[in-house]
Amino acid sequence: MAASPDAEAALAFEMDKYTPFKSSDVYFDKVHVPNGSKRQDHLDLQLIVVLRERLDAVLDSASQAGHRIDAVDALNDQGQRLNINVLPAARRPANSHPTQRLHQIVAGLSVVLLVSIMLLWVHNRQSALEEMTRQVKALRSDTQQTQALQQQLNGLLDAGRFVEDQKARALSKAALLHELSTCIPANTWLEQLDINQQGTVSLGGQSSQAGELIGKMKACTRLESLQFQGIIQPDSSTGLDRFSLTAQLRIKDDLHASAPDSP
Repeated sequence: MAASPDAEAALAFEMDKYTPFKSSDVYFDKVHVPNGSKRQDHLDLQLIVVLRERLDAVLDSASQAGHRIDAVDALNDQGQRLNINVLPAARRPANSHPTQRLHQIVAGLSVVLLVSIMLLWVHNRQSALEEMTRQVKALRSDTQQTQALQQQLNGLLDAGRFVEDQKARALSKAALLHELSTCIPANTWLEQLDINQQGTVSLGGQSSQAGELIGKMKACTRLESLQFQGIIQPDSSTGLDRFSLTAQLRIKDDLHASAPDSP
């Protein structure tokens, strides 16, 4: 069994041991004999040997007659082929036997078919991946468009709220001017009136009773959080008290109600 991987070399080396010839005088092949040896470390082989000069003469004669020899087989005791080939490699035709060529063609076609199936599978997977990628891009584009529309809508709503708020403030300022003309005492006049974007109102002027001005201006319903800014100082040129007030402009509920509700 140790020599079985290179049995042909072992047989060629010991040819004179098994036959009356040297390995250089013969062509040979072997056949495994199943259930031959009872020992597990032995392998039984049947050796088939033919003299080179005899086979060479047959091959030369066949070649001269235009015949091509693909293999040289032998028969057993029952007249059945052993399915061997003692034909030397140098004398074997370059092209294999038609049956072998057919097997090779079938094997080649099988390989081509297998590769085609694999390529088709890869192509289908690639097509499916490209379709999924296209769908993802389309969804992403739709999402971006939706977000852009949402931003535009939010911008329009913010702009609408700002316009309504400014409109309400403008109406409140106009109403405040009308109200100040009635709620400020007759002994008082204004030299300064400022209203900033936050609705803070700054009033400055002179009055003969500036200390009582906050109490009397509580009748101004559009002002709240009235308080003096600084101290009251007498004006020597007019004999009146110079004052400075700050207040917060109150936007009337009926005016503010016209603004759109927040979403």
